[in-house]
Amino acid sequence: MGLIRSYWFRLCRVRDSQYNDLAIQQGDIIGLMDGEIRLKGQDVAQVVIELLKEMAAGEAEISTLFYGADASEGEAQQLAEQVRRQFPNLEVEVHNGGQPLYYYILALE
Repeated sequence: MGLIRSYWFRLCRVRDSQYNDLAIQQGDIIGLMDGEIRLKGQDVAQVVIELLKEMAAGEAEISTLFYGADASEGEAQQLAEQVRRQFPNLEVEVHNGGQPLYYYILALE
């Protein structure tokens, strides 16, 4: 199978704000794609899985998860395992991205 499309999305924690129809509270995890806030939630895994569903992860082959400076390798591996359970046909790779602002940056191909 060839490249479907490459999607990149990021997760971070934010302060109180409003974005389009989303009322975002301090401490919410937001999922961004193409510079737009797509989802919010309290649980990183929940936001990641919902973003992957929205991005048709069931049709993709590979997801690469880059964990940032505020996430540990163990946390990233646990998140990757939750993604693998939800999307058993998706290969999930984990790498230390070291990014300072975003907990995770994900690519989906």
